[in-house]
Amino acid sequence: KRRFERDGELLVRGFAAIGDAMYHSNPIYGRGVTSGMISATLLDGALAEHGGDLDAAVATYHRRARREVEPYWRHAAGSDRMTQTVRERREADPSEQDLLSWAWSWLTDPTARVTELTGRAARTFLQQGFGPAVREDGQVYRAAMRVMNMLEEPQDGLLSPRVLARTVPFLVRSLVWPDTERAFPGPSRREALALIERAQAPNPKNGTRAKTSPAPRTRLRTDSQVAGHA
Repeated sequence: KRRFERDGELLVRGFAAIGDAMYHSNPIYGRGVTSGMISATLLDGALAEHGGDLDAAVATYHRRARREVEPYWRHAAGSDRMTQTVRERREADPSEQDLLSWAWSWLTDPTARVTELTGRAARTFLQQGFGPAVREDGQVYRAAMRVMNMLEEPQDGLLSPRVLARTVPFLVRSLVWPDTERAFPGPSRREALALIERAQAPNPKNGTRAKTSPAPRTRLRTDSQVAGHA
């Protein structure tokens, strides 16, 4: 995220950044074109509204971009931070998480521990509740797609009472039966990387890549609520 104004004062006059130039997030979300089009539309409206007052038009554009575009950037950045935190915890030395150090951390920095617990609760909800619900519940899937396509703000789309009510049963199921079979069977990340590595390995006979038989296609059940969407 880049800012070209501070406290309502323009840092650069006569300049308005749109799309990725202002809010650049992980390309996996696929919001680059949409973000650029929304930004351009907001800028066009601000220019038409303020006529020849370029400073006023750019200031208005920045204010509206923070309202219309920035929430999606915060959502994407927060998701990336969550993923990174989970990865770092898995790689951390378990010996550092003993009871004594945990209790001492609560005494020395309780605010950080409360923030940590809140983050863990959010990760649990998203990974063990919302994730499975997206794969199996058509209404939750559509809500997620509306947020992904910037048709609805993340907080309104993902935390609405309707979506939460449909997500809680999946969270309970994941917590009570943690070994529940995945809705869409397929290789784990480690297995997928091993398959890719094997496919890219040169053939010892002629130095070309080894040929691998295609993996069997996984088909959605005919009664799946997300059939035709995924």
